[in-house]
Amino acid sequence: MQIGYLPLAHILELVLEHYVLLQGVRIGYASPRTLTDGPTLHPSTPSDFRALKPTLAAGVPAIWERIRKSIIAQLEKLPQWQKMVVNVAAGTRWVAWKYAPESAASIIDWAVREKVLAKVQEAFGGRLRVLATGGAAMQPSTHKFIAEMRCPILQVTD
Repeated sequence: MQIGYLPLAHILELVLEHYVLLQGVRIGYASPRTLTDGPTLHPSTPSDFRALKPTLAAGVPAIWERIRKSIIAQLEKLPQWQKMVVNVAAGTRWVAWKYAPESAASIIDWAVREKVLAKVQEAFGGRLRVLATGGAAMQPSTHKFIAEMRCPILQVTD
């Protein structure tokens, strides 16, 4: 399932929706304000990511920045030792993607994803496999953070 929240006037959303519909993929529509847990949601209301459990999401850099800030706010609530474990695990995952052989990287990725970053995965619905961004250049720090916490992001540029 793809989560769609950009207006169809946005070329990234238009192209992606046409492509996934031709592939037979379902689309769940959401709002940018309720994508993640935050102050705009009632505590008993699940975020759109939690409710729809998408496998594909596309967005613009401003939305990914908002998601990054939401994750950081949730991580700040953790005890110091847990924050350190998350930071080390995320950094290890990034290094494994870049430098480790494929088999070692997949084992490290699985261990970090399933054991340390499970709560972050759950905030994205637990099934997200592909992220895409377009419309503008993404800040490298945001790109790296989202990739470490969830999955690699494909940047669509012209």
